[in-house]
Amino acid sequence: MHARTRGETGQGARIAAILEAFDRPGELLGPSELARRTGLAKSTAHRLAHELADAGLLERVAGQMRPGALMLEFGRRMAPRELRDAAGPLMGDLREAIRLGVLLAVLDGQDVVCADSLPAAGAPATPRPGDRRPALTTASGRAILAFSPRELSTGAIDAGVTAGVPRALLTQRLTGIRKSGISVERRERGLGTVACPILDEDGHALAALAVPYRGGGETADRITAALRTAALTLSRLLRTH
Repeated sequence: MHARTRGETGQGARIAAILEAFDRPGELLGPSELARRTGLAKSTAHRLAHELADAGLLERVAGQMRPGALMLEFGRRMAPRELRDAAGPLMGDLREAIRLGVLLAVLDGQDVVCADSLPAAGAPATPRPGDRRPALTTASGRAILAFSPRELSTGAIDAGVTAGVPRALLTQRLTGIRKSGISVERRERGLGTVACPILDEDGHALAALAVPYRGGGETADRITAALRTAALTLSRLLRTH
């Protein structure tokens, strides 16, 4: 909600409004747009943005601002520490085995957020911790939603329908993922992502492990076996804690 400060005059509310004005990690906003989204005076928005940039929460880019490294790190901390600590060694082993980057994703409302990532040299890029996308548009988000309680998946499907995607198609995709246990996203130029859910004792998704790749179906098949093993191991490990 970009108009947070209306009726809230404290310094904390103004700072929160500036940070909440950014809808995605790489978004660039100038003083006028920050003022419009927050309801602050342009001079106030400009001053606070520069103070936040000095603190590392925002980053200056050609007279505009975007989320900084510290703000992205806060996104990383959204994942429970136990989950990230347990996933870290398995992600490292998986990266070494397949020579590709690995990411850990968690659900936040109807978005999926990168909680941790391990890039690999020469491999397709992995999202940065804190990066956020609509869950239904990503392999990791669909992997989580397919194994989430009905109210969560239904809410995401409703949002997808509002965005113009047929309900039957969205439902069919999630049903297919529930049957196979694997979510695959294919994009242009041979790029894609394979994702597998991390499940609790009730079979609900806590998170997802995902691997961006370049290549055809044979590449995805090669990744899938190792990814399934890592996800199953992590699921079992978390259930014993």
